[in-house]
Amino acid sequence: MKDGHAIVADLTKEADMKRAIEEAITKMGGLDILVNSGGAMNDEMEGQSEDAILAAIKLHVTGNLTLIRAAEEELVKNKGAVVNVSSVAAIIPFPSMNPYCVAKAAQDTLTRNLALEFATKGVRINSVLPGAIRTEVFEQMAEKNGITAQQVADELAVRHGMQRVAEPEEVAAPVVFLASDAASFITGVNLPVDGAATLGFWFNATKFPG
Repeated sequence: MKDGHAIVADLTKEADMKRAIEEAITKMGGLDILVNSGGAMNDEMEGQSEDAILAAIKLHVTGNLTLIRAAEEELVKNKGAVVNVSSVAAIIPFPSMNPYCVAKAAQDTLTRNLALEFATKGVRINSVLPGAIRTEVFEQMAEKNGITAQQVADELAVRHGMQRVAEPEEVAAPVVFLASDAASFITGVNLPVDGAATLGFWFNATKFPG
């Protein structure tokens, strides 16, 4: 990416996150937009155990909070914006993904709470809640379930009112909008970007993935 700078950091480690923010500020000469898009759905975060729920919250909630606090001075100075990438799982129940759903719902509450806190400082904080997105995760799901990535996409498509999954660019665009001056009076919004999945279509399908 032209003029970009990659930083490797563990989003479950406070020191790593603070270092990443400091390095970004140094390399880029400041910071006015923070997009929290880190996340995971792995074996450690599946099931119903307390450890699984705590691991999910540490990544999706505590991690977001730590990054925002680390960037707070720069965000306030530059009247910046934060966009948290959440999920329709914050709204739609997935019994097999309990920790992830709980963490994403908490992430959306964090977004609203911090939006109110930072509003008087001129910093806007919003989130987007994507539905299914065509990414390499489809390949992982396919391998795990003994089907093809296209079969994963087809099964997920019927769970959306628009009868298809999203392309990455269709989620990136609203993130860019919320971070831009075009959204200068929008804060505290949890925006579904889901092709009508949260309007009741998700349960149209009964097969994989549940």
